[in-house]
Amino acid sequence: MIDNAQFEVSNPVLWFKAIGTTAPDGPADLDERSATVYESALANPGDRFYLVDGALVHEGRDGQLHVGALTLRGNGADNTREAFLLTRTTDLTLKSILNTPARVPAVPSDRFPASHCGIVRRALSPAFAEMMDATEGFRHDCDEDGGWTVACSDYGLERNLVFSVVDIETQMPLLTINGSGCEATVYVADGEFALSVSEALHNVGIKESEKGPTAVSWTAVQQALSLLFFPKAATPAMAMAV
Repeated sequence: MIDNAQFEVSNPVLWFKAIGTTAPDGPADLDERSATVYESALANPGDRFYLVDGALVHEGRDGQLHVGALTLRGNGADNTREAFLLTRTTDLTLKSILNTPARVPAVPSDRFPASHCGIVRRALSPAFAEMMDATEGFRHDCDEDGGWTVACSDYGLERNLVFSVVDIETQMPLLTINGSGCEATVYVADGEFALSVSEALHNVGIKESEKGPTAVSWTAVQQALSLLFFPKAATPAMAMAV
C-alpha cells in the first residue's frame, strides 16, 4: 500500500485538523489515556495533502503545515484509503509518490477536558450543505406533522453523510440513509416498511445496486420520502347533483 504521497486539492475537502489532546483520564500512578482532539476544516482548491507513512499533513497556500486526519478514526490506513478514494471522485489529484514535507508537525499542546467528545465543529462539507438545502421541505413537513423529526450529521468516523427519520415517541430511527460520494445505502427498521421505501425510491429513478441504492440526488430522495410520508390527499369525490 502506498502511504507516502502528495495530493493537490481540486474541490473543497472536509478534513479534521489536530488541535490538541484531552487531559489524561486517570491518576498518574494508573494507566493514563488521552485522545487527539480534532477541528473540522475545509481544504480549498490549491491546498496540498501529504501522506507521510500514513500520517496526514495539510499544507495551505500560505505554506503552513498541520497534521490531522481524513476521518475521525484518525489512523494511517484510513488516511491512505480515503486519500486515494478522493482521487477517484476528482476531489484530490495525485501529484507524486514519496514527495513529502520535511517533517510531520507535532499535535498542538492545547489540553481539553478528559470528557471532551474529541471534535470541534467549525466547517461543514459542501456535500452536507447540499443535502440540507435539498431536503429542507421534507424536514419542515416532518416538524409540522409532529410524528417524525429528521437528524442529519456530517462526515463522521467514515466519510458519510447521515440522514435519519426519527420517530418522535421512541426516538428510534425509522429510516436512515448513509451517503458517500454518489452512493447511498438505506437502512429501514421495519422490514415491511422497507418494501414501500424501495418502491418510493424506484419511482423517482433511484435504482438499487449491489452496494445499495444509488442516490441520483438529495432532491430525488426528498421527492421519494415526501411521497411516502406525506402522500397527496385523495381527490375528493364529486358532489352529487341535486
